[in-house]
Amino acid sequence: MENKRHPIFNNIQLKFIFIYLCIVVIITSCEKDSYRNSISGFQEIEKDLLEKFGEKSYYTDVTILQHPEYGMEINLLVTDNPYSFAMEGWNYKNGDWQMVSEVQLELGKGNIENYMYNLHSEVNIVKLGFLVNLCIERTKEDGFKNPIPTKISITSPNKGDKSRMNYVIRLEANNKKISYIYSLEGDLIDKYVL
Repeated sequence: MENKRHPIFNNIQLKFIFIYLCIVVIITSCEKDSYRNSISGFQEIEKDLLEKFGEKSYYTDVTILQHPEYGMEINLLVTDNPYSFAMEGWNYKNGDWQMVSEVQLELGKGNIENYMYNLHSEVNIVKLGFLVNLCIERTKEDGFKNPIPTKISITSPNKGDKSRMNYVIRLEANNKKISYIYSLEGDLIDKYVL
């Protein structure tokens, strides 16, 4: 005699499988992937920084590292009140932001804001993403194969002189380190290979 299952059991089983799959899709879609090294990836970084820390926040350091295992890592020092001389160190890795330190600044002379920068008025993360892609293409044109950006940073104003701020983009290819230094306007200042 053949053993037949009751049709209601099959429908209930299918509903549980469907619900389980929906939960898995919802959970995995909520996890944030690492940022991508593209113009849209840098747009997302800028958007997330402005949402997390506010449009009026000031930075003294933003560094983006590229890791082969887990993608982009971001380290930064930020404050929403420059005159408090207190800054927070934050780290982004594996889709998660963590506050890692508190820093108390000391200033010998000058205005504390001259040693910091704002993302909207002085620094453009999206332009930085464009420059990273430009560096990759220039490095390929110079005969290097598969250049990979490994460190991207926005330097703090040297001695409070914001005209000396720049973007530093380091790539690795053919066992060499190629570094590009750009002004905030996007002009190439220097390039060197180590």
